[in-house]
Amino acid sequence: MLYFCQGALLLNFHDRLIRGTIVKSYNNLILDVKFKEGNIVPVFCSEMDYMSALYAEGAEVWVTKNRDQRRKIRYECQIVGRSEGLVMVNQNMADAMFMEAFEAGVISDFADYKYVDRVEGDYSVRNINFVLSNDEGKKCYIYLVSIYNKQGPYAAFPTTLSFYEME
Repeated sequence: MLYFCQGALLLNFHDRLIRGTIVKSYNNLILDVKFKEGNIVPVFCSEMDYMSALYAEGAEVWVTKNRDQRRKIRYECQIVGRSEGLVMVNQNMADAMFMEAFEAGVISDFADYKYVDRVEGDYSVRNINFVLSNDEGKKCYIYLVSIYNKQGPYAAFPTTLSFYEME
């Protein structure tokens, strides 16, 4: 297991993070990444269609090796480094990162909330990941999405428009 520290968060990666540099982006979901040993490998990027501007040649990335021996592309991108900081690009880790931050109390906007419930399976609330609540009955609905588009010190949202999010 490997822990990744960003600010006050300490995210647990079950697989070793491997640091590399983007050599080429040649497909909507695949990058060529060079490791420090000099070898260049194809890397799968699950959110590349939304975040294609992130994957610039020469950008630093952290990838994990996939355990599934049947996969042709053996590596998956987890984090991309930018001058503004690090961007978690694998949405599979977003829930765990939010839970860790909420439980550690590092998100001051949610200090009034004591409980967190994961929303699962209900299609009518597909854009909600968590519901926060407190003893007074106050609720807050959380929809997690990676935001990497910055304008100065501020995050600009939406990064890209999709018709799904405009519903």
